[in-house]
Amino acid sequence: MDDLKKFFTYGIMLVGFLIISMLLEHGLIMDMYSTIEGSIKGNDNIKVEVLESKATNVNGRMDVKITNDSNKKIDSAFAKIDLLDEYGQVAITKYTTIENLEPGDYKDYKISFRGNKIKGYNVELVKEIPDKTNIINILGWEFDKTNLFGLGIDLTNVNGVDISEYFKIENIKDFLVNKWKVGVGIVKSIPIWAYAIASLCILWYM
Repeated sequence: MDDLKKFFTYGIMLVGFLIISMLLEHGLIMDMYSTIEGSIKGNDNIKVEVLESKATNVNGRMDVKITNDSNKKIDSAFAKIDLLDEYGQVAITKYTTIENLEPGDYKDYKISFRGNKIKGYNVELVKEIPDKTNIINILGWEFDKTNLFGLGIDLTNVNGVDISEYFKIENIKDFLVNKWKVGVGIVKSIPIWAYAIASLCILWYM
């Protein structure tokens, strides 16, 4: 009975420690975010507002509200967001596509980014966005697969093979699913008597 009480007490202490650790970690992360300021350039038809913009030393987020101030539906437009480092230089550029916005309506856009010591931003409306056909996004970081890390490495042509296709989420998922199916197939193909012998061997050595 005493052992059961000790086990129960240790269990409560462990759960309490985990909860406190999670709360402290969350508070520490939130405390690392500081507000960043910047400039906004809208036009007579589209109103752009930055509701919140915060960053840490390594990442950040922005909440942007875009309103159709015209009397016509906006089928397609683009907002360009330049994120500035501590020296005022453009460190990251993000684009947001504005589509199917009725007169008087608005949409909220949540933008996340990764970058060192982002201290400001410039938001403006543009007519088009760059072609990102050869850009791949891995965990929030963007890479040009035709010139990886600026080293001249072209993933789209390695001995005539486009190996950048292997980085796509759907291809990784298909690979894992196929390997899982192969593994399950192997397990199912093993006869029951083999499992029985293996279990007896384990029990023997225990």
